[in-house]
Amino acid sequence: MSTIRLASAAKFYKELPHQIAAWNALEAALTPKQIEDFAELYRSATEVKAGAFKPSSPFSYKLTPNVTYGELTQQSEARRFVAQHQCDTALVLAQFVQKARDHFGRPAIITSGHRPPKINAQVGGASRSEHLYDAPNTGAVDFYIDGVSVYTLQAWADKEWPYSLGYGAPKGFIHIGMRPGKPRVRWDY
Repeated sequence: MSTIRLASAAKFYKELPHQIAAWNALEAALTPKQIEDFAELYRSATEVKAGAFKPSSPFSYKLTPNVTYGELTQQSEARRFVAQHQCDTALVLAQFVQKARDHFGRPAIITSGHRPPKINAQVGGASRSEHLYDAPNTGAVDFYIDGVSVYTLQAWADKEWPYSLGYGAPKGFIHIGMRPGKPRVRWDY
């Protein structure tokens, strides 16, 4: 399938039973190398171009094939980004959520993304929470993978995510984040 046809078809993939069956048929018919080549072509055809994601983008805007702007803001205007650096950071975080989703083959459920100061205070967030997205390269997403042990996801993310990781498995999620300087940080909730 050409990259152009693949990109236009990607917007129709909704994990419907017939689409899953088609993917399963492809897996049965192709070698692992062919599947990886297909997946890479699919990813490259659907990646967001740098700077294309803006604070004013609609909540339906797809940062990755399966992660939308609205998921990072709980579809709330009060949580909408106001600066481009927030969008740029959110894109990096969304790409990792997508990577986890692709690795486990199950939907990712985002439980918390952007929390402006007033909302962060209302939910009892830390005063310097990464969820504030208050500086370049600063932001966070809490999520889990549907049907996958959060401890399994956490162990995988510990190896794959190079920045901050909050071990939230006992609470039912993991926290991936970034902070100025992008240090590797680990902590328990």
